[in-house]
Amino acid sequence: MGLRGFGLVGRFALSFFLIKYLGTTQTGQFGLIVGVAGILPALYGFGMNYFLGREVIKSEISDAFAHIRDKFLIISSLLILTFVGALIFNFFHEISALGNLYIASLVIFLEVISFDMHIMLVNLRKPLLANVLVVIRSASWVFPFIGLSYFYPEFRTLDVLLNFWLAALLINFAMVWLFTRDWPWRSTLKRPIDFQWIKKTVQTSGLIYLSDLGLVVYSYFDRFFLAAKLGLAAAGVYTFFWTMANALLVLIGVAVVQVSLPTLVDAFSESKAAWRTKFRQLMTKAVLGSAVLSGLMYVGVLFIMPFLNNPELSHHPLIFPVMLFSVIVKIAADMTHFGLYSANKDKTLAIINISGIFVNTLLTFVFVSHFGLIGSALSMMGTAFYLLFSRGYFLLRNMNTPRIQT
Repeated sequence: MGLRGFGLVGRFALSFFLIKYLGTTQTGQFGLIVGVAGILPALYGFGMNYFLGREVIKSEISDAFAHIRDKFLIISSLLILTFVGALIFNFFHEISALGNLYIASLVIFLEVISFDMHIMLVNLRKPLLANVLVVIRSASWVFPFIGLSYFYPEFRTLDVLLNFWLAALLINFAMVWLFTRDWPWRSTLKRPIDFQWIKKTVQTSGLIYLSDLGLVVYSYFDRFFLAAKLGLAAAGVYTFFWTMANALLVLIGVAVVQVSLPTLVDAFSESKAAWRTKFRQLMTKAVLGSAVLSGLMYVGVLFIMPFLNNPELSHHPLIFPVMLFSVIVKIAADMTHFGLYSANKDKTLAIINISGIFVNTLLTFVFVSHFGLIGSALSMMGTAFYLLFSRGYFLLRNMNTPRIQT
């Protein structure tokens, strides 16, 4: 939590700097790049991480590595094809929403691979290493970039920012090799690709794949819809406030929610009573922690906003508190997600997440169309409540039955 807290300080500083010195348009472009990097792991993951994570927790490290390698081969190949296609399209019709497409594509590619690597390291019970790497790629470059561009205004561009980000990603991969060099990398590379496992996993992951897409639609669809309907400047305002609110989600997610998965899986294997007790403890910790931190975050952002000299932010005073409240609800919903996951309620969980795609899309379209920028925050809140109540209903019913049905 301390590591991610430091990383979030960097993200805060970057958001403040972007909105003050680069303006809402380039902030909007930055937000779209972050959005693409957030969507592609689910789009090209085919739901494999869902089952792979459970296998990694229970498997020998050599077998786990072989499956992780096969997963990385799939997503890397698809990413390369996508970016080659995007660059060809850009040659005939410029794609300006992401800024410099060449640098943005490389950054997105490495971010997607790093995201998958982070999930696997957590499941391999290496959360400390995983979060050190997050800090390196998400925050280590922020203060050098801010320092340079503060004193030399000619460096206050999105291209320079992306180059700093890219350098941090390369350091991230060097650190992975340094701290895992005693793991069976070479022997894993010698093993043949398990096409049978890939085929079986993809075939059984259909609902989970749509479920994963539902989760990322909830997180990132808003900014793309805003950019298309209200322009990049509106997406920039949204990105600024979303970054602040999402910091709460990330902090509690890393400190409580993500690391709860191996604990809940182990408790489920032990007994239903142990699983139920552990889940209630973790849910209480997550909700109370997020409520306290949201209050502190709201006061802090209100204090800093006058120094940003950006009148567009003050035109939307309700967005941030609504987003913070939505995140608290979303954290509770995420705990119910992991509760159902640990109880092997895969089909139920997938159907709820898939239905969330339609709920979020509908709410975003209606609220943004009628209420403008504040509609994006209302859409977040509505979708978070839907996920919490729907997952909570089935989880509560599951907890009150004599025996967990899988």
